[in-house]
Amino acid sequence: FYGIKPVFVFDGGAPVLKKTTLRERREKKSGAAASHTKLAEKLLAAQMRREALNHADASTKRKGKKSAPALDDNTVYLEDIESSAPKASPRKRPPTPSSSSKKPKFYDHDPYKLPDVDMEAAVAKATRSAAPDPRLATEDELRAFIEEMRPEDFDVTSPAFRELPTEVQYEIVGDLRLKSR
Repeated sequence: FYGIKPVFVFDGGAPVLKKTTLRERREKKSGAAASHTKLAEKLLAAQMRREALNHADASTKRKGKKSAPALDDNTVYLEDIESSAPKASPRKRPPTPSSSSKKPKFYDHDPYKLPDVDMEAAVAKATRSAAPDPRLATEDELRAFIEEMRPEDFDVTSPAFRELPTEVQYEIVGDLRLKSR
């Protein structure tokens, strides 16, 4: 502005408030570094545990021992989860008193899952009616109305026009400009 260039001069030490803020930032950084170190240790421990299990499984397979997975009443099969999965033949298990009753099927209860909707059918159903709504103009009436409009019919300074969203105002003014040519 007016050819004036502001110059900032920082003279002297940092104010007390800034020193406090800088000290707090250093403490946060050191705390974050410590938490990152702990997280890295946990990840390493989990990887080592997984590798140990894989090694143990490999050694039992080499010895020829096959360990069957433990099946109990809480076992969930793939076909219980996904309906598109091929049905597996049921395994023969000795009947037990707890398995004599039928096992409940697993259902995923996602509170945000919306039902499938055929949009084309829904739109066709919404737009199809025996009698048209008298409050709405037909497409032919809208075309006739637009063709009859002249640019001088609009008052772009009126309060009603100013209440319209800016995007709509822009479109109307653009259309009027094109129509006036």
